[in-house]
Amino acid sequence: MRTVALFFSAFFLSITTLAGQVAGDDPYAIKFVRANLHIGGPPDAVEIPAVTKGFQRLGDGVAIALLKILDQQQLTDPETVKAFLPLIQKSFSYPSIISIEANKKPSVTLLLLKYVHGNISDLSLKQEVQRTIDFVERKTNGLTSP
Repeated sequence: MRTVALFFSAFFLSITTLAGQVAGDDPYAIKFVRANLHIGGPPDAVEIPAVTKGFQRLGDGVAIALLKILDQQQLTDPETVKAFLPLIQKSFSYPSIISIEANKKPSVTLLLLKYVHGNISDLSLKQEVQRTIDFVERKTNGLTSP
């Protein structure tokens, strides 16, 4: 019963946050990303389609929001990195549906990921960051060129 209540609470919070995004009162998607940052964590977490679609429409905007939300220490905290890597992957899983044309180019995302890669010491996490870099580059297929 507790799991069901938790699911519905998360669902309604996410829908409310997503609705706020649509309204345009949060141009950097900070509220949306902050509210859903925990979702990237446990692999057995329930995925909410509306939230996933929200991330898929953000692209590079996710990295911009993360830079506004997290401080320098948090950007290299292993638990935080483990939480945001799946969000970055979601944000570039379907580049064709990214809402803002400029966010289809992963310029800020790759800058962030390369910074994280160079400033963490955990080898397995470093490999995961590299896999995320490779994923983003593969999905965007050279869109970083000027």
